Amino acid sequence: GLCPPAGESWVRSLSFASLPFLYYFLPVVLAVYFLVPSKGRNGVLLAASLVFYGWVEGLFLLLLTACAVNSGVCGWLIQRMRGRPAAKRILILSLGVSLGLLFVFRYLGFFWEEFRAATGLPVPLVKLVCPVGIGFYTLQGAAYVLGVWRGTVSPRKGGLSVALYLMGFPWVLAGPMMPYASLAAQLDRRTCTLTKGAEGLRRLVVGLGKKCILAQTLWGLCQSFQEGQERTLAFCWLYALALVLALYFDFSGYTDMALGVGKLLGFDLAENFRWPLAARTLTDFWRRWHITLGWWFRDHLYRPLVRAAGGKRTGCLLLVWLLVGLWHGAGWNFLLWGLLFGLLLAAERLGLGGWLNRFPPLGHLFVLAVLGFGAVLLTGEDLGQSLALWGGLLGQGEPGGMGTAGWYALRSYGPTLLLAALGATPWPSRWMARLRRGTWTGKVVAVAEPLVLAALLVISTGYLVDGGVQPFWY
Repeated sequence: GLCPPAGESWVRSLSFASLPFLYYFLPVVLAVYFLVPSKGRNGVLLAASLVFYGWVEGLFLLLLTACAVNSGVCGWLIQRMRGRPAAKRILILSLGVSLGLLFVFRYLGFFWEEFRAATGLPVPLVKLVCPVGIGFYTLQGAAYVLGVWRGTVSPRKGGLSVALYLMGFPWVLAGPMMPYASLAAQLDRRTCTLTKGAEGLRRLVVGLGKKCILAQTLWGLCQSFQEGQERTLAFCWLYALALVLALYFDFSGYTDMALGVGKLLGFDLAENFRWPLAARTLTDFWRRWHITLGWWFRDHLYRPLVRAAGGKRTGCLLLVWLLVGLWHGAGWNFLLWGLLFGLLLAAERLGLGGWLNRFPPLGHLFVLAVLGFGAVLLTGEDLGQSLALWGGLLGQGEPGGMGTAGWYALRSYGPTLLLAALGATPWPSRWMARLRRGTWTGKVVAVAEPLVLAALLVISTGYLVDGGVQPFWY
């Protein structure tokens, strides 16, 4: 069956798409948050964040707290010792702690097993459970101390803002990641209005619908493919398309919910998606998909590597994309995923991108095809399974068209696939904007939209009550 990123536990108790979060935790937090004076709201947010992450991950809350203390204390020391050799040693120490914890919990088991297989060393390694969100909050902590080192971030007295930067429950599990300065300004001063609250509620419900209705149904199609035996060419591509759409609506649904919760609390968090499946090139796609992760790797890894390499970009690009692949999980399929995108992005820099831009329909097909191969790698249990499915996508599976199972899946899931494909484009958003601008259509939308959102909430709640909603993949 489909598996989450290697080493990550699947959050069931208090994820955004859960009944305890939506109907108990969030209402109580909002009630307390708005009852206290504005100066006390950051304290309420921190307390809620500790409860949230502790509920999700138990004792791993101590690990998250240690990362926050490491970043806050080391950032303060770097600022105090600026210009002295000790400042650089503290920077290295802080990065070593943050990234070392990430390596130990997510990657040590994989590399040790590979080393043991290569050398025959008969010493097994105890496998560690990987804390949810560790790939996000360790990179956030590293970004903070690097910002202090570069002089773009000014540490403050007290550690509340740094703790919230790493631990705030709207963004701790899967982002969106943000530069410290942009979030710190909002921690100092933010406004909570009815308009912003209404927008936050809309984003929250839309994200919930994306996850519970679209992504969950598409995961069902993918599961039926994996549990069956037919591997015809058309059915393999139907599976790959469903995977791409499921990953998009799963992660963009999470992001919508995170941004919605943020707005309810007065925050304007960074957008993480801008219609990525409408891209004509892979370069354009990665400017639209998981935008905040792209910011981290570009500013904190790619550009420093290019400067260190004297402007040689291609080799740096390949190295960074191998690390991006490894960030998604510990396994050879993740490394191959990173290599695939690194090579193709390098090819676009060398001329392929300009050629694709001249033929937009072909560019769209190219992007979707590569995403299909990439999605098979990301969600495969291991490299062998993923490569076997690559063979099916390349026509090495069963001959014939869709096959009996394929046609059955298409009849069962076809309407959802069409709705998801349309929803992955900017057209519905543009149509709604035009309707809102109209004189009488604007009035219709003003009345109909709350009713549609209420229905969406009821339907999504039904999915949650039924217990058939998988946790967020990321």
